[in-house]
Amino acid sequence: MSLLRRLWSFLRDRPVQPEGREQRESPLPVDTLLELKVFVDEHEMPVEVAASVRWADGQRMGIKFLRIRDPDRFRRFLGVGVPQDARSDS
Repeated sequence: MSLLRRLWSFLRDRPVQPEGREQRESPLPVDTLLELKVFVDEHEMPVEVAASVRWADGQRMGIKFLRIRDPDRFRRFLGVGVPQDARSDS
C-alpha cells in the first residue's frame, strides 16, 4: 500500500479540527501547494510536510509529497518501513 493511501486511510477515520478544514464549492486546482502539519504526538513538534495537488475531483484528491521535515518519524507514524531504494546493501 502506498504512503499516500496509508496516510489517507489513517486520517479519514479521525475527527478533523474545524480550523483545519477548508470547504470549497470546487476542487482545489492542480499544482496548489499544501503545507501540512501532522501532529504525531501531542508532546512533540508536528511533522511538517509540503505537498502539491496532482488531481482533484469533488471530495477526493491526489497529492505528491514534495518535502517531509522528519521522514523517519512520519514513516513510523504511518507504520511504513524504510523505502527499498533508501536501504543500504550491507
